[in-house]
Amino acid sequence: MSKPMLPADVYDTESGTLYGSRCATCGTTHFPPKGGCPDCFGESVERVALSQRGRVHACTVVHSALPGFSAPYALAQVDFPEGVRVVGQLAGVEDPSAVAAGSQVVLETGAVRVDPSGEEVIGYRFVPA
Repeated sequence: MSKPMLPADVYDTESGTLYGSRCATCGTTHFPPKGGCPDCFGESVERVALSQRGRVHACTVVHSALPGFSAPYALAQVDFPEGVRVVGQLAGVEDPSAVAAGSQVVLETGAVRVDPSGEEVIGYRFVPA
């Protein structure tokens, strides 16, 4: 059994879609989705699906994990074409320190941690393209 890490309006585990919000006034996109625009204070925003691919801005290896996470694991800041930067786990690499800035990654659904009852928590993560 597993459960989603985020609500479906932020990340849909079935389709593997990550959502942001775009301001109708200034056109800025934000992640996670906002109820209004923190840039221009516009009140009209629309939910938008983010791209499935992005580029690594920076990456680090976590050696001292919080409960439920197995260390070591990699975290990456990923820049999306929509102009947002999203932090998430980097999976599918043997040596996370070898992932360079500018590397292309793909969004995927997978287990990101285990809750206190031992149930997997499903969310988004990134894998090399």
